Amino acid sequence: HQASGTNFISKAVPEEPAMDRIDGIWNTVGGISVQLMPMGAHGLMGTHRNVELRSVHTNTNIYLYASWPDPTESVTKDIWIKKDDGSWEQSADDEDRLSFVWEIGNSMSEFSRGRGTMSLCHPDPADSRNIIMSTRNTGGRADLWHWKAARTNPAGYSDDQYLDGEGRKSDPGLSSYGDNKSSGGNLPALMPSGGVAGSAFLFDSEAVPFNDEKFKPGDRLPAYILRTPNGDRADIRAYGIHRHGKWTVVLQRQLKTGHDDTDVQFEPGEAYIFGVALFDNAGDDKHLKSMPLRLSLERESR
Repeated sequence: HQASGTNFISKAVPEEPAMDRIDGIWNTVGGISVQLMPMGAHGLMGTHRNVELRSVHTNTNIYLYASWPDPTESVTKDIWIKKDDGSWEQSADDEDRLSFVWEIGNSMSEFSRGRGTMSLCHPDPADSRNIIMSTRNTGGRADLWHWKAARTNPAGYSDDQYLDGEGRKSDPGLSSYGDNKSSGGNLPALMPSGGVAGSAFLFDSEAVPFNDEKFKPGDRLPAYILRTPNGDRADIRAYGIHRHGKWTVVLQRQLKTGHDDTDVQFEPGEAYIFGVALFDNAGDDKHLKSMPLRLSLERESR
């Protein structure tokens, strides 16, 4: 079903696909294979990866499917580890991530004219050693769907953010994660009610106050407390699974959210410019990105 290129179609379907598994409908939908490249990303030169993209929509929601090879499932971002001397430290682990960047209202000329996500990456005016993302070079705003394997996927969501001329910002509302950190910052604040966790994830519904006596050197605790997001930040549901050396992720969002300043609004029969990026156990500028892509929403058959 896969073809290379930059244009593909979101198929109109009558029923909502399942979001608690990879629905069988994805085996019947064609899509495109997109090569992602470093495009100047520090430490990634010579690296590339292909991601398969597919899409369907109903008269209510749009769905994006993405699948890409990744031999390691990275979900232990900043995890707490108890050291031999009894103190705790956080690891340098990051997480796997996927992001879609959508032009809002034909507002970003450089983005859509060919430079894509590369036009959104540039040195931080406050510290040129850091790379930030903003629409400073393109004007306008961009809708950012930011799926995070450790911090949003276990809760069943993707983060919903946006870019303006200053940088990356979050849509209003509560995120699906918060820091598991004491007021002093040197210890976890919470732990699983059952004691030492084998899981990389800790949900607020099962968290109790941290008790250091329960842990021995080498024990680990998740660095984030997971929860159900709310407000505009909860607009994008997600289901992602790592199996057989690859990630497969499905995102679901309403065609129209009503938040015109932070979200792209979809209309069957129209086409939308976007870019996609992958982060392999990394964040910030260490990601592979695409040239501009175009998704056309098929009109409903009558």
